[in-house]
Amino acid sequence: MKAKMICYLLFLLIILAASACSSDAVSESTVSAEQPTLTASHTEVYTAASPLPAATITATSLPPSATPTFTPEPTYEPPSIDEVLAGLSDAPIDIFFEESYRQLRLRDPDILYAGGFGEAFGVVLPVHFIDLSLEYTQETQELERALLDMLHDYDREKLRADQKISYDALAWYLDIRVRGQEFADYLFLVNPVWGLQQWPLDFLLEYTIENQQDVEFYLAR
Repeated sequence: MKAKMICYLLFLLIILAASACSSDAVSESTVSAEQPTLTASHTEVYTAASPLPAATITATSLPPSATPTFTPEPTYEPPSIDEVLAGLSDAPIDIFFEESYRQLRLRDPDILYAGGFGEAFGVVLPVHFIDLSLEYTQETQELERALLDMLHDYDREKLRADQKISYDALAWYLDIRVRGQEFADYLFLVNPVWGLQQWPLDFLLEYTIENQQDVEFYLAR
């Protein structure tokens, strides 16, 4: 008899606990349903009563550029072979080192242009690609041979140690160029991997644009 009473009391306690939990859940759902209305009402009051300051809406204009337009300087036109050789005749060895290499590099402006080295050579490079004609190629080869001969006219033994290093480096470079001239026609100018047809694309991808002048040169080329 006592056991039945205890089971009956436990059953009543479980029912009461379940009823209390259900009542709490209903109250929470009611509050949650009403909350968005209150939040929206408060938001509407804030928006209407507190408009954003005009200063935060107005865009800040950028100051005008100091150089709004760019006027290109006269572009570099390579001198004739005779003019280059006449300018280097009897030049001090240090001047010969620098100017002979400079003149050779300027005959291939595409590499200088793509690398942004035009200013380093003190010129404004032309906006057209390198001249690939046979006549221009032969002129470059003639200049290479003449510069190597002129270099050999200097007495290496009378040079300083640092000048001897420059002498040997330039002599090696020119000798490689001259000895390779007889194989110039072995170069495959167009092939499936690289070649002349790929160079314009390579130039567009590799050219560095850092200022307005670079943009003008890029568009002109």
